[in-house]
Amino acid sequence: MHEIEKSSMADEKLQRDRLRQALNLIFAIAQWVAVYFPVVTGIGVDIKTSSRATQTPVVPADYAFSVWLPIFVGCIAYGIYQALPQNREEPLLRRIGWTTAAAFISLTIYAIVAAFFPKFWSTGTIFLFTLAALLVTLLRIAEHNTVLTWAQRAFVWLSLSLFTGWVSLAVFANWSPLVRTPLLSGLGLPETDLFLVFLFAAAALGATVTFASRGNIVYALTLVWGLIGIVVANTVERTPNSTVAVVAGCLAALLGLSLLGAQSLSKTWSTQ
Repeated sequence: MHEIEKSSMADEKLQRDRLRQALNLIFAIAQWVAVYFPVVTGIGVDIKTSSRATQTPVVPADYAFSVWLPIFVGCIAYGIYQALPQNREEPLLRRIGWTTAAAFISLTIYAIVAAFFPKFWSTGTIFLFTLAALLVTLLRIAEHNTVLTWAQRAFVWLSLSLFTGWVSLAVFANWSPLVRTPLLSGLGLPETDLFLVFLFAAAALGATVTFASRGNIVYALTLVWGLIGIVVANTVERTPNSTVAVVAGCLAALLGLSLLGAQSLSKTWSTQ
């Protein structure tokens, strides 16, 4: 009887592992397809057009969105890597697999909603779930108690750090049109000051996660990339907003210093 129970538990674990692997592989591809479906077919509103319709000073310049290409390629590489039979029982992948699947599924839903129901509050709410899943994933990778192999660094750490870094900024850009709704415009505060609140919040989150992830350079530099994109957007690409540009530039520099501090602390802790 004991052997039958053990066999049944092993079968259940195998089925869960296979489901986790399948969801990650399928939705790593599906999220890319969902994002570019309107671009290729002309059906629905593509994300760039939707973003321009509700553009604010907190949205980076157009060139900055090119980061999505390496993000999607990296996610597919991760999906393939974790789906390999020899990686089915890998402890790290078991620990993060369900949260990465949740992030991929969430972004797929986000892309579909953005294409056919392009309201910032609906896409923004879904994006929050994407961010939450990615943050949990990144922190679990940082807490992993063994040194990452080169394959884990290339196909897991790199891809997911880039993804999390961009979404950490993008979610605030997604919610920034809230400034122009009666909810916030009725406060009587200058519009630029309210946009700066979103910038400071993004930078605070970025610095916190940089320290919590032990100085994750890819995560931090992706945020810096986005902040520099905001500087460019507010100086040469759109109607100039020198206040937002200067603050975004200063926050990018401060985030860079936070990265150096976090890496220094991480080295200190590792030697103790």
